[in-house]
Amino acid sequence: MNLPRRFVLLALVVLQLAGIARATIGAALQSQLGNPSGATAVATATTNYLIARPQYSLSYNNTTREPNWVSWNLTTADLGSSGRSDNFFQDTTLPAGFYQVLTTDFSGSGFDRGHMCPSGDRTVTVADNEATFFMTNMIPQAPDNNQGVWANFESECRTLAAAGNEVLIITGPSGFSGATIASGVAVAGFTWKIAVVVPAGAGTALSRITTTTRVIAIKIPNIAGVRSNPWQNYITTAAQIQADTGYTFFSELPDNVAAALRARADGAPAAGSPTITTQPVGQTAAVGGSASFSVVAAGAPTLTYQWSREEIEIPGATAATLTLSNLAATALGNYTVVVRNAVGSVTSAAVPLVLTGLPPVVVTAPPARTVAAGATATLAVVASGSPTLVYQWRRAGLAITGNTSAATASLVLPNAQAADAALYDVVITNSVGSVTSAAALLSVTPAAPTIAVAPVAQTVAPGATATLTVVASGTAPFVYQWRRGGVAITGNASATTATLAIPAATSADAGSYDVVITNALGAVTSTPFALTVAVAPPPVVAWDFSVAEPFRGLPADVTGGAVVQRNNNGTTLTLTTVSVSSGYAGATGTSNAGAAARVGPLNLAEGGSAFFEFTLTPVAGRQLVVSGISFGARSTGTGPQAYALFAINGTAAPVLVGAGPLANNSAWTLITPALFPVVSAAATPVTFRLYGYGGAGNAGTSTANWRIDDLAVTLTTGVGLTVPNSADSRLASLASRTRTANGDQTAIAGFSIAGTAAKPVLIRAAGPTLGALGVNGALAAPRLELYRGPTEIGTNAGWSTAANAAAISSAAARSGAFAFPAGSADSAILTTLAPGGYTVLMSAGTGAAGVGLLEVYDLAAPAPGANLPSLATRAIAGPGADALILGLTIAGPAPKRVLIRGAGPALAQFSLGGLLARPQLTLFSGLTPVLQNTGWSTSPDAAALAAAAAQVGAFAFAPGSADTAMIVTLAPGAYTAQVSGIGDTTGLALVEVYELP
Repeated sequence: MNLPRRFVLLALVVLQLAGIARATIGAALQSQLGNPSGATAVATATTNYLIARPQYSLSYNNTTREPNWVSWNLTTADLGSSGRSDNFFQDTTLPAGFYQVLTTDFSGSGFDRGHMCPSGDRTVTVADNEATFFMTNMIPQAPDNNQGVWANFESECRTLAAAGNEVLIITGPSGFSGATIASGVAVAGFTWKIAVVVPAGAGTALSRITTTTRVIAIKIPNIAGVRSNPWQNYITTAAQIQADTGYTFFSELPDNVAAALRARADGAPAAGSPTITTQPVGQTAAVGGSASFSVVAAGAPTLTYQWSREEIEIPGATAATLTLSNLAATALGNYTVVVRNAVGSVTSAAVPLVLTGLPPVVVTAPPARTVAAGATATLAVVASGSPTLVYQWRRAGLAITGNTSAATASLVLPNAQAADAALYDVVITNSVGSVTSAAALLSVTPAAPTIAVAPVAQTVAPGATATLTVVASGTAPFVYQWRRGGVAITGNASATTATLAIPAATSADAGSYDVVITNALGAVTSTPFALTVAVAPPPVVAWDFSVAEPFRGLPADVTGGAVVQRNNNGTTLTLTTVSVSSGYAGATGTSNAGAAARVGPLNLAEGGSAFFEFTLTPVAGRQLVVSGISFGARSTGTGPQAYALFAINGTAAPVLVGAGPLANNSAWTLITPALFPVVSAAATPVTFRLYGYGGAGNAGTSTANWRIDDLAVTLTTGVGLTVPNSADSRLASLASRTRTANGDQTAIAGFSIAGTAAKPVLIRAAGPTLGALGVNGALAAPRLELYRGPTEIGTNAGWSTAANAAAISSAAARSGAFAFPAGSADSAILTTLAPGGYTVLMSAGTGAAGVGLLEVYDLAAPAPGANLPSLATRAIAGPGADALILGLTIAGPAPKRVLIRGAGPALAQFSLGGLLARPQLTLFSGLTPVLQNTGWSTSPDAAALAAAAAQVGAFAFAPGSADTAMIVTLAPGAYTAQVSGIGDTTGLALVEVYELP
């Protein structure tokens, strides 16, 4: 294809411009100073293998599994806007047989993946920046070395390049002691770097290097504790690093130039340049006398001297000693000498000549001044004399006090006002005499107010004091009026002063503020500014699973965060295998991680369901508050899938803090559970476990691969935070849904009231209203009966017929229960009960058998020890929709540990028949099944279950019986315990829940 000539020319121009933009990217430019170790690109050179990339060159050592040295060229053309890649990856270009260091080899070692050629030196293109993330460009660096002093010197090199220099750099590790991390990656005792700073100019950088070219060599210990030290503390010579490593530096330079550069320490004088061994000393002499200044210097070749007074060269003063005769006032001042030779020069310290016998003389009297009110007035005098002069300014003949400038040559009067207008003079004194200057008139003209320092926008936290300040200039006095939204603020005494204070700020105080300042000559209004009252958003710690540790947001006062995966054979592994994430709503990460999981009912035992786990620990004296968590997830399993999230606060039992459905068939979803905040004690770790398992209706146990992505945790840290006490939480309500009839099939609920005070309680039996809510076969006319022991103490068969029907309706609304329609056949009892045990019966009343809902609500304010420590319901239970369902609510500030039991065979000891032979107990969070039990004695915690039952006074289950039970710690919220029949069995069952300490 023939292109028009103008397109060819345009293409050439574009290519030329591209070459300029990337002037130092190219393999031929990265080792201009030479190959220090004689590295070669042959596979047999296992300890000195040459890798030449367009961005840098290096010698790689397969024994230490890191570079021996890395070399590159740096100019301002290498510094762009591509940003930092942050994607570390193994170097697959290494010859066969070489170990390819993994990104995870550094995990948990305590060392950073330390760049030798820094990513910040290659930011013109993404490809250039990514090239610096090969693991062959990394060594294990102590964080204080890598993130502190080493990073500061990297920035210094970029500053030198930005100033127009071409910086030739070579760097590497040294001082190996045999220590290694992970798969044998060696830990160096020192990191070193040599930078040759070549000013820009014509020709190659090598052609512009001379014996005086600046060279900076540093050698920094690879240890903790050096983070804040200046890099200048570690200046050495290239010769020293050459002796440490056995390399030969600057082999491409002429021998004399290379030798000069190897020997030079940055900031030290060049060899042979003058040095002053004895500085001149200040002199004091009388007027008409003489004085001598001398200097002693060393250097070769021959030295020359030039003396100066007040930086003005003295003609003929070119010897090591300066002698002055017949001294006059013009000889006063500071003297220096410059010592030179062909190599360089040095300037002495300035020393004074003090003459005695010179009385003060006013050289320039203070002039008259006129300033506007509020401005700064300055009056100055120029005087001579020796010895030292002392100044005292006066106003109308009276010495000025309380102003430090009144004792100097310049009197400064800030915010001048009419009262400052007067005649001013200054008395100048020394040991010989004194003189008074001519008086200068200061005039102050009246002025309307202006704003010298305006108030600025502020953001304060709720409860803090907001302080808004203005500084006015002009003729005093001033009248201030602060305004919000243009309306004068009243009721706050500070609103008419220069400083407005708003204590205990709330969101209602936020808005636009200004201040009006008035005097007799006018008024001025400040520019409006915003006061914001807001809580700073808590930091978000995030993982992208390219490594196991968090990649963003972990505060300095929190440690840990490495994620481990636990699969169904009981092993625990730090995440090492990741996959590239596919896009989905909310996805931000680039990698995800997973493990083979048993997709069946949730099993918390060893070898049970797979989970991911991470721990966050606040440092000494700090506390941790985790208020949110989110993650992407999916499973390749078929059938319903689910997740469950548990939190472990210190050594406490795991707390169920979230559960929900998990997408299957490889469909990704971003999940954000409603997390109850977890508050740790000081320096106490918080661990999270995220399980994947088969959900409700799953066909059975299978194996699948469930994965997570975009893990993020919202947290804050603090001191003196209140840690919620589980004793302050309680069982607040009972709701049992069951199929109910009359006689033996009546639903029976039991509850107890603890403490010493009576408690208001609302008891309800819902039937017709359930039908209106979509429940099939609901009771038509449920009847309620309340007993204490054998004594009936209340009954109802139609809540609207009760004398306290209005109070019942109000109590239901306060407790959050759904409303009964006026005149419905639903039943309710509102009463106050003394501490003790009670029984509630819900029967079919005058109607047919059906599904009813029996509810008990604690209406009392929370009080220690005054709660419902146990709730229970006995009714017919069967499979599916005929299950006996108990709803329970945990109320309060902290998680609560409870014992939940589903009894069938054990009821025989009470001479009951028609029992549910094989009960199954399932705990739900929302619609998600979380825990399940089909035989209490088969549980890993069977001994704890028996002990807990005895502790709360529950009847015992026989060893090996089919009765069910579980102990679980639940975050505040609503849960459901369901007892159903296994294998389509039906019978009488009892579901119970007890508070545990």
